[in-house]
Amino acid sequence: IDTRKKGDVAKGHIAGSLHIENGKTFSTWAGSLVDYQQQLILITDEAHTEDLTRKLMRIGMDNIYGFVTDLNKMNMVLEKSDLVSIEELKKHLDKKDVQVIDVRTESEYNNGHIKGVENIVLTSLENNLDKISKNKPVIVHCQSGVRAAMAYSILKRNGVKNLKTYSGGINEWEEKKNELVK
Repeated sequence: IDTRKKGDVAKGHIAGSLHIENGKTFSTWAGSLVDYQQQLILITDEAHTEDLTRKLMRIGMDNIYGFVTDLNKMNMVLEKSDLVSIEELKKHLDKKDVQVIDVRTESEYNNGHIKGVENIVLTSLENNLDKISKNKPVIVHCQSGVRAAMAYSILKRNGVKNLKTYSGGINEWEEKKNELVK
């Protein structure tokens, strides 16, 4: 589990790692997305190892196998996330050449979403892989980009190749005075 900030993970991460950013909701997301029986290796700064251990142990996840506190010492090629800007996203809306997925909750989606974008909630993403296009590019987004980064890591781990993230999310979409539909 890569617990670093989404921007750092986008610049370079271990292929196949699951991204769950360390923060107030870390243990909630870990409990929702990770198998409790799985051994865990956490990618984090040295200063966060104790905090993360405590957060996981509080929810009954005690299979922490170890920590990676310096990816540069791993001697492996890191993958970069493919990010798209708001302008790039707009080019694909209302066209059939790209699948755009909003990974927010159903109630968030119903309260306002980008026209033409489908909703597959982050916590159900792995159970809905059959709904993800294998033939065209896929762009994921959420409210602020944090859940989209998690979705990106889940989809990559499950073999989705032509994948991008709009990390500005609904927050940026609204800040730039773009329309949401209900």
